[in-house]
Amino acid sequence: MPIASELQRFAPRLDPRQIEVVGHLEGPLLARAGPGAGKTRVLVWRLVNLLMQNAAAPFEIVMLAFGNLAAAEMRQRVAAAARSVGYRGDIDQVGISTIHSLSGRILSAHPERVGLQPGYKVLNREAQGGFMVENFQAIFGPRQRGFKIYGWKNPQQIITRAARSFDLITEEDISPRRLVDSGNRFHALIGRSYLAYEEALLKFNLCDFSHLLLWADDVLKDDRIADSYAARARQVMVDEYQDVSRIMESIVLRVSGYHDNPAVVGDENQSIYRFRGAGPEALLGFPHHFADCRVVTLDTNYRSHPLVIETCNRLLIDNHRNNDDDLDHEPDQLMAPHAAETHPDYPAALTVFGWEAEEEVGQLVDIVKFLRRNGVVNDYAQIALLLHSVKDSVSQPYVEAFTDAGVPVYCRAHTSDVAHLDRGHFRNRRRGSNPERGLSIMTMHASKGLEWPVVIVATAEPAAHHDDLDAAVRRYSRRRNQEPPNRVAANDRRRQFYVACTRAQNLLVLTGSAERPPSPVFDSVWHALPAWSSIDQAQLARQRFGSREKSGQRPAGKAVAIDRLECVRWQPGFGRSGG
Repeated sequence: MPIASELQRFAPRLDPRQIEVVGHLEGPLLARAGPGAGKTRVLVWRLVNLLMQNAAAPFEIVMLAFGNLAAAEMRQRVAAAARSVGYRGDIDQVGISTIHSLSGRILSAHPERVGLQPGYKVLNREAQGGFMVENFQAIFGPRQRGFKIYGWKNPQQIITRAARSFDLITEEDISPRRLVDSGNRFHALIGRSYLAYEEALLKFNLCDFSHLLLWADDVLKDDRIADSYAARARQVMVDEYQDVSRIMESIVLRVSGYHDNPAVVGDENQSIYRFRGAGPEALLGFPHHFADCRVVTLDTNYRSHPLVIETCNRLLIDNHRNNDDDLDHEPDQLMAPHAAETHPDYPAALTVFGWEAEEEVGQLVDIVKFLRRNGVVNDYAQIALLLHSVKDSVSQPYVEAFTDAGVPVYCRAHTSDVAHLDRGHFRNRRRGSNPERGLSIMTMHASKGLEWPVVIVATAEPAAHHDDLDAAVRRYSRRRNQEPPNRVAANDRRRQFYVACTRAQNLLVLTGSAERPPSPVFDSVWHALPAWSSIDQAQLARQRFGSREKSGQRPAGKAVAIDRLECVRWQPGFGRSGG
C-alpha cells in the first residue's frame, strides 16, 4: 500500500485502515465507513496520493458527490491537501462533480439516441409539476376516471402521487411495460401514464432529474460510447454510495468498467433516501460485481464521546434484533471510540421525558439555557434539535418554547428539491453553525452529513404509515437482494434514528413524552440512559464544548469551479405546442 513520502510528512495522522484505503492504487475498493470515521478525509488523501504516485493524471480521476455544494467542498479540500504536499499539477482538471452533472454531459453529447434534440432543458421539481399540470390531459386524461376508482380523486392528487411513482420507476430502472402487462389494473394505469409522460417530455425536448440519469444510462449501453468515457476515467471514486439509486449504480459501473478501478465509500446503516430510489443494496452488492474487490471497514469514530458511540451502537444492535437477524455475532459496523481514555467523564447521553408535552419542552429549554449559561457551549448554534418533520404541527411547540425563553431558533424545512440535487447545502457548515447563530431545528434527513456538539433527538414514532404505492412499484424492480417488503418501513425508520443520533459530538439528548412516546426502537437504549433530572449537573457544567466548534466557510474562488448541472424553473408554456 504505497503512500507518497510527501503525504507521510504532511497528511494528518491516519489509522492503519485509513492508510489501507489511501494507499489502494489499483482495483475495485469498497470502504464501509461508519459515522465519524473520516471518510471524506480519506477520499481526499487517496485522490492526492493517486496524483503524487502518478497512478493517474488529474484529468483521469472522476470524483462523484451528492449535491453541488458537497462537490464544491470536496474540490476545496482536495485543492488544499494538494497544495500542502507541494503538488504542482493542474488540480482543476480533476473531474469532481455530481452524478447528475456527469449524466448531463453524457446526454448532451448524444441526445438523439434517446429521442431528444440538442438544447434540451432539464426541469427542476417545481417545473416538473407545472409541466404535468399543463399536459394533464395528454398524460392522465384518458385514465383519470380509473385513478379515481383507486382513490386518486382530483388532478392535484393524481399529479403528486404520479410524480413520486414516476421518479421511483425511473430511479429503480423499472420497465413501465411490466406494469402495463402486469394484469393489475391500477399498476397498468400507472405504467400507461408513465409512457404518456415520457412521450410528452420528448415532444417538448425536456428532461426531468430522474430521466437525466435514465437516458444517460441508455446512452452508455452503447459499448463504444461507454468505452470512450470509461477509458479516460482511470480512477472513479464515489462518496455516500449507500445513497445511489439503481440507475445511479448502473452509471457508476459503466463509467468505471474500462479500468475496473472504482472506489466507493458508504455505510448501509445510513441509507435513508429510499423515497428517491436509494437503498443499501447497491453498497452491499458492490463486491459481487468484481472478482477481486478489496473491502475495508473504517470503524473508528473520531467525532463522538464514547458514551454517545455506545448509545448509537446499542441502537444499531437493537435494529438487527428487531429484524430477527442472527445475533450469534454482533453487527459488523459497530463503531469504536478514538482514544476513549482521553475523553472527560460526564453524562454524555441522557433522556428527557415529560408526562405532558409542555413538561418535555420545558425540560429541553432548561437544558439549552443551562448549557449556554454555564459556558458548556458558547453559541446556541452548537445545538440541534432533530425531528422527523418540521411541519408546524410537529415543530411549532419547540419553536415557540425556545423563542419565548429567549433562545434564537433556526428552523429549516427539508425539501425534495434540495435533497435530490443539493443535499450538500449544509456541508459548508460541517460543525452545525448557521447564519442566524441560533439553535437549529431540522429534519433527521436534512441533518445527514452534519455534526453538532449537542444534538437533541425527538424519539416519537410518527403514525404508522405504509406506502402501498411505493411497495406496488418496487415489486417490479430488478434490484437484487432487496429487503423484505414487510420490513422496509421499519428498517428505514431505524436507520433514520441512527443517523440522527450519530450527529452528536459531545452530548446526545433523547426526548419524548407521554403524548409523544418514544419509538419502541429506543426501548433498551432509553432504559440504559440516565434522565436529565437525575444526573450530576455540576459535572456537566464543568465541560467546555465550544473549542471544538468551527464555523465552516462557503467554498469560494477558482478552487471550487465544479461542473454544475443547469436546470430550468417553472415557466408556463413548456407544455403547450410550440412552447
